[in-house]
Amino acid sequence: MAMYEDNDYRFIIACFSKADVGRLFNVAGHAMAGLMDRLCRLHHGAADEQVDMALLEAAADFLDYRTGDAALHARIARWPVVVIKTDRQNLLRRLYLEAVARKVPANPVVMEMVDENTEKQLANTAAVTVDEASFVCVALFEKNGTLHDLTKKFSLMR
Repeated sequence: MAMYEDNDYRFIIACFSKADVGRLFNVAGHAMAGLMDRLCRLHHGAADEQVDMALLEAAADFLDYRTGDAALHARIARWPVVVIKTDRQNLLRRLYLEAVARKVPANPVVMEMVDENTEKQLANTAAVTVDEASFVCVALFEKNGTLHDLTKKFSLMR
């Protein structure tokens, strides 16, 4: 398979490989949905974080894919979505904390966020520190290579 050419930026979903596949799909979906919400809020100035405006503009670059008969219409990000994995939660924690330090938009999901209802999820999350949290997934959007020193320690999800 050829290398994808449009790779100046990329979405990354970093997962804890020891979680079951169903849980990974669930948390990856939540992580990406939350990341897109964060990017929208940053773009509209509704968040406290400061991020390079060019990065936000790039994250909003979606393309229309339509079939010739117009029966199918999809919106797909211009940039690649790379799914990587590790069996070390500490590496996920480091990736998230470094993303924040380097002003790379990131959205984590920790096991404390997974419970039978929203109230318990919020309470469980509030009861731990970032060092105690059990990381399952981190979604982020980076200018290609910004976090390469960390992402190279992950394996490509296959």
